[in-house]
Amino acid sequence: MTNGTAVARQDVQQPPTDAEIEQIRKRGTALVAHRKEIAKLEAQISGLTWGSGSQTVQGASFSPMTRAVLAEFCAITRANPLYHVDILGGRPYLNSNYWSDLINTRPDFHHFEQRDLSPSVELAMRGRAAKHRELAASLEGPEQAQRLAKALDLEEEADDLALARAQWSAPDWATVVIQTTIWKFIDAAPLDAIRSGDITDIDRYLVAVPECNWAGNKPPAKKKDGGTYEADPIGNAEPAKTARTRSLRRAAVKSFSAWMQQYDRQIAKAEQAIEAEYTVIREDRAEQRQIANGQAVQSGSGEPHAAAANGAKSLPTEDASPAPEAPAFDATDARKAYFATLRDAGIEKDGERKKFQVSLGLGESTKEWGAEEYARAMDALLEPARTKVADGARLIGRLPNEFAMRELDRPLKDLTLRELNELAARASAQVDDAEADGQKRLV
Repeated sequence: MTNGTAVARQDVQQPPTDAEIEQIRKRGTALVAHRKEIAKLEAQISGLTWGSGSQTVQGASFSPMTRAVLAEFCAITRANPLYHVDILGGRPYLNSNYWSDLINTRPDFHHFEQRDLSPSVELAMRGRAAKHRELAASLEGPEQAQRLAKALDLEEEADDLALARAQWSAPDWATVVIQTTIWKFIDAAPLDAIRSGDITDIDRYLVAVPECNWAGNKPPAKKKDGGTYEADPIGNAEPAKTARTRSLRRAAVKSFSAWMQQYDRQIAKAEQAIEAEYTVIREDRAEQRQIANGQAVQSGSGEPHAAAANGAKSLPTEDASPAPEAPAFDATDARKAYFATLRDAGIEKDGERKKFQVSLGLGESTKEWGAEEYARAMDALLEPARTKVADGARLIGRLPNEFAMRELDRPLKDLTLRELNELAARASAQVDDAEADGQKRLV
């Protein structure tokens, strides 16, 4: 007991060290800078548009929570949301521009090239060769020889494409196959002399690192229960973009393995985090659910990783896990949950409830409601609280779902309005405590 008292008294009597005070000051400055960066990114995201036509996605249509998580993702990965991020299948992912800009920061990087080995390119070449041969049949002399030479060149190039695909073991179903070759300087290259122009013959200092990947038309995969699921939704929807990104990413990891493998793993973690958060907070629930046969079914998953090719093992396989099916819709359970949420939101009178439902374009009575109507009403009730949780979690340096699991040991999507409000209050209290403590120590 004496030792405990002495230790406690010693702790009270010791003032904070200069190092501790400086750490608090740096933390406060970093927090303010981070807030400004996120706010700037959120504003930028609000004014952006991705895709075109029926695939157009507007940042202004995102909920505040969605913009916040996407902004956090861009801040962590140092991605420009306009140039480095694509939104395909309702999910954000880093495109080939991101990986291109990343490897361009390497002092030993020289350049990269991408070659389209797709079956469609081979077929087009053979078609052109056939036309040249057809024209040659009606000609004579030098003109005929010229046409036949062009046909032969095209056929040889088409054969080369087919051989290259076979060497990379590209599957027959792939519609787009892209080979990426990165040229980099060897470790012994005199980079200073090369940059200054003293050495111009640089080919002997360069090494080529090829890689390959593909996408498009991947067949459904089988579930354990005998059913099927779309194994590569993003690759099937946007095969050209996906194949180019996957191929460049694999080549980058292989070329700069000393640092890129760890970087790639961390980026993969960030992608998985935003994948989970994006599924939870997306405002447009119509893209997340498909109502069929009285059941609400989760739609496809996000950008899968590239498949191993030619013996490489730097990335996991490109197969996506099947999205879990939601339980059959139960109108009684949905009605109970809805009215409990109304009470938590302070909407207890029938008149207030009906007015709220009409404002959402729903009927005054819930008797004819199905899964879609209940989902829309619940989203409207829960979204403000989810946004508060997201704002608070971001200020203490955490993603919303991560914060929910830490505090309540449950995912954000499963929390009731009462639990969301409690979680928002905890986040706010932690932010206030941190800032108050910092201010006290700095005074």
